[in-house]
Amino acid sequence: MALCCDIRIASDDARFGPAGSCPGHHPAAGGTQTLPRAVGTARALDMLLLNRWIDADEAHKIGLVNRVVLAESSFPGLDENGGAHRLPSSGRPVCSQTVRCPGTGYGPRGGIGT
Repeated sequence: MALCCDIRIASDDARFGPAGSCPGHHPAAGGTQTLPRAVGTARALDMLLLNRWIDADEAHKIGLVNRVVLAESSFPGLDENGGAHRLPSSGRPVCSQTVRCPGTGYGPRGGIGT
Protein backbone atom coordinates (compact mmCIF):
# COMPACT_ATOMS: atom_id res chain seq x y z
CA MET A 1 0.00 0.00 0.00
CA ALA A 2 2.86 2.40 0.76
CA LEU A 3 4.05 2.15 -2.84
CA CYS A 4 0.85 3.86 -4.00
CA CYS A 5 1.66 6.99 -1.97
CA ASP A 6 3.30 10.08 -3.46
CA ILE A 7 5.54 10.60 -0.41
CA ARG A 8 6.58 7.82 1.97
CA ILE A 9 7.77 8.61 5.50
CA ALA A 10 8.88 5.80 7.80
CA SER A 11 9.70 5.54 11.47
CA ASP A 12 13.23 4.41 12.23
CA ASP A 13 11.95 1.04 13.50
CA ALA A 14 9.89 0.25 10.35
CA ARG A 15 10.52 -2.81 8.21
CA PHE A 16 9.50 -3.35 4.59
CA GLY A 17 8.97 -6.52 2.63
CA PRO A 18 6.82 -8.10 -0.06
CA ALA A 19 3.11 -7.95 0.85
CA GLY A 20 1.61 -11.41 1.16
CA SER A 21 4.73 -13.04 -0.15
CA CYS A 22 5.68 -16.48 1.07
CA PRO A 23 7.13 -19.54 -0.66
CA GLY A 24 4.83 -20.76 -3.40
CA HIS A 25 2.65 -17.64 -3.49
CA HIS A 26 2.60 -14.68 -5.85
CA PRO A 27 3.26 -11.32 -4.11
CA ALA A 28 0.08 -9.37 -3.44
CA ALA A 29 -0.99 -5.71 -3.57
CA GLY A 30 0.56 -4.91 -6.96
CA GLY A 31 4.10 -5.23 -5.60
CA THR A 32 5.40 -6.79 -8.80
CA GLN A 33 4.52 -3.58 -10.66
CA THR A 34 5.01 -0.81 -8.10
CA LEU A 35 8.16 -2.00 -6.33
CA PRO A 36 10.37 -2.08 -9.47
CA ARG A 37 9.21 1.44 -10.34
CA ALA A 38 10.29 2.67 -6.91
CA VAL A 39 13.61 0.86 -6.43
CA GLY A 40 14.56 -0.63 -9.80
CA THR A 41 14.13 -4.12 -11.20
CA ALA A 42 17.19 -5.78 -9.63
CA ARG A 43 16.42 -4.60 -6.09
CA ALA A 44 12.75 -5.43 -6.50
CA LEU A 45 13.51 -8.97 -7.68
CA ASP A 46 15.92 -9.43 -4.78
CA MET A 47 13.16 -8.55 -2.33
CA LEU A 48 10.36 -10.40 -4.15
CA LEU A 49 12.11 -13.65 -5.05
CA LEU A 50 14.00 -14.01 -1.79
CA ASN A 51 11.18 -12.65 0.40
CA ARG A 52 13.77 -10.22 1.78
CA TRP A 53 12.72 -7.60 4.31
CA ILE A 54 14.66 -4.36 4.82
CA ASP A 55 14.87 -1.81 7.62
CA ALA A 56 13.99 1.89 7.35
CA ASP A 57 17.59 3.02 6.73
CA GLU A 58 18.03 0.68 3.77
CA ALA A 59 14.57 1.64 2.46
CA HIS A 60 15.64 5.29 2.51
CA LYS A 61 18.99 4.49 0.88
CA ILE A 62 17.36 2.69 -2.07
CA GLY A 63 14.57 5.24 -2.50
CA LEU A 64 11.68 3.22 -1.13
CA VAL A 65 10.93 5.94 1.44
CA ASN A 66 11.57 9.67 1.24
CA ARG A 67 12.33 10.29 4.88
CA VAL A 68 12.97 8.41 8.13
CA VAL A 69 11.85 9.93 11.45
CA LEU A 70 12.37 8.78 15.03
CA ALA A 71 9.68 6.34 16.15
CA GLU A 72 9.23 8.28 19.40
CA SER A 73 8.47 11.52 17.56
CA SER A 74 5.73 10.11 15.30
CA PHE A 75 4.10 12.96 13.39
CA PRO A 76 5.66 15.87 15.30
CA GLY A 77 8.95 14.91 13.63
CA LEU A 78 7.43 15.86 10.30
CA ASP A 79 6.82 19.40 11.50
CA GLU A 80 10.47 19.80 12.53
CA ASN A 81 11.63 18.66 9.07
CA GLY A 82 9.21 20.70 6.99
CA GLY A 83 6.22 18.38 6.92
CA ALA A 84 2.79 18.78 5.38
CA HIS A 85 1.71 21.39 7.95
CA ARG A 86 3.46 23.94 5.72
CA LEU A 87 1.06 23.38 2.83
CA PRO A 88 -1.40 26.31 2.67
CA SER A 89 -4.97 25.37 1.84
CA SER A 90 -4.85 27.70 -1.18
CA GLY A 91 -1.92 25.68 -2.58
CA ARG A 92 -3.67 22.34 -2.75
CA PRO A 93 -4.81 22.63 -6.42
CA VAL A 94 -1.24 23.54 -7.42
CA CYS A 95 0.12 20.58 -5.47
CA SER A 96 -2.26 18.17 -7.17
CA GLN A 97 -0.99 19.47 -10.53
CA THR A 98 2.63 19.14 -9.36
CA VAL A 99 2.10 15.50 -8.34
CA ARG A 100 1.07 14.67 -11.92
CA CYS A 101 4.07 16.42 -13.57
CA PRO A 102 7.12 14.19 -12.89
CA GLY A 103 7.68 11.75 -15.71
CA THR A 104 5.78 13.82 -18.25
CA GLY A 105 8.66 15.97 -19.50
CA TYR A 106 10.70 15.58 -22.64
CA GLY A 107 14.05 14.60 -21.16
CA PRO A 108 15.84 11.33 -22.04
CA ARG A 109 14.48 9.66 -18.89
CA GLY A 110 11.06 11.28 -19.18
CA GLY A 111 11.52 13.58 -16.17
CA ILE A 112 11.34 17.31 -16.11
CA GLY A 113 14.73 18.88 -16.70
CA THR A 114 16.45 15.59 -17.46
